[in-house]
Amino acid sequence: MTYSMRKFVTAIACLTLFCGSANAGGFQFDELWKRAKDEFSSRLYKATGSLKICAANEVKAWLEKDVIPTFQESEKAVSIRESDLVFNGSGVLVENWNQNNHDHCDIIILGSDVAALRADSFDKNKATYLAYSPIVIVGQKDKLDAARAYLDKKAGDTLSCGDLATVAAKGRLGRILKQGQSSKLPATSKLTLEMSTSNSGQSAYITCVYSTFDATTAKEVDEALATKESEAGEKSLKDFMNIVKFDVESSSHVKDGFVQSPLGVGGEHLAIFTYESYIPEIKKAAAQNGIELDVIYPAIGILSNFPATIIAKEGTAANETANAFLKLAKSKKMQENLLKYGLRPAVAGIALPDYMPLNIGVGDSPRNRSDLKKFWDIVSSVPSVKDAKLNAF
Repeated sequence: MTYSMRKFVTAIACLTLFCGSANAGGFQFDELWKRAKDEFSSRLYKATGSLKICAANEVKAWLEKDVIPTFQESEKAVSIRESDLVFNGSGVLVENWNQNNHDHCDIIILGSDVAALRADSFDKNKATYLAYSPIVIVGQKDKLDAARAYLDKKAGDTLSCGDLATVAAKGRLGRILKQGQSSKLPATSKLTLEMSTSNSGQSAYITCVYSTFDATTAKEVDEALATKESEAGEKSLKDFMNIVKFDVESSSHVKDGFVQSPLGVGGEHLAIFTYESYIPEIKKAAAQNGIELDVIYPAIGILSNFPATIIAKEGTAANETANAFLKLAKSKKMQENLLKYGLRPAVAGIALPDYMPLNIGVGDSPRNRSDLKKFWDIVSSVPSVKDAKLNAF
């Protein structure tokens, strides 16, 4: 803060001290100083300069079509050019952040704490959470119904990660159809199970850990792993990771492969793990093909919470501009606009559409990197995990 600014803020503090309503018992200068700075910021601050925004692909449309245009309209001194925007999978964004902020971000918005905890400089206490999206399992209804029948489950039963891996291991639909059972789909239809190596896939794996051990917190997972009974659960998770296709680094690319299959939406998959926010797009494409989908919410999942971190150095124009940007992003209007893109608002008081259920099982995200490492260490011997380097911190 410049000398002249400090004089102005001090003047406000003095006015607050002598002109504000008095409390019995005296004043706290630190509190007055904070109030004075807030007053100064709200009345006189105007964002200036440029702003480099790095964000997960899942919030790209919301930022480009809603938040950024609105911000530039209100803050005309700020320049946000196309070259100032970097959109990628959370895994790639974290890698570049760890490489001395390779993308030169002023703000970075990742898919969830699960991805963010892999960043050396991430601090949950300093993050601003912008949106929510549960991880869901989606596939053709005919295939998932056949999977349930193969596993002697009832129609509509939730399928666990272990269940899906058991079915996917059979490779083709014809191998899971029981004698006398028929399907509209060819017997050669594939049963690929897939998730990305980026945030949605990493979150899906944590979801599998929680569901496998009937846990809602990392502490409960710790307790389960300390028992002899954990061996069966650990084996189930290893089997799952050995079966699931886990080699595409972008959640949107996994979704696109599912939607754009030459055999129709989901024609080459048993299911994919993806964001709830992609469901409207996937269902629209499936309806055009005359394909009915089944969306499964895991028994215990975690929410992708899209943490935003300001990287720009405190005291700089970029830092002040970044703060103003995030304040706008959390405004009710911008939060309401999240619904247009299938994302749940991060503020209360906004009604959700019917396809976003509230009665879903949700666990807490991992507390720290130690938790995350412990989860990935369970499957550290699996080749795809080694290739993605997800057990290396």
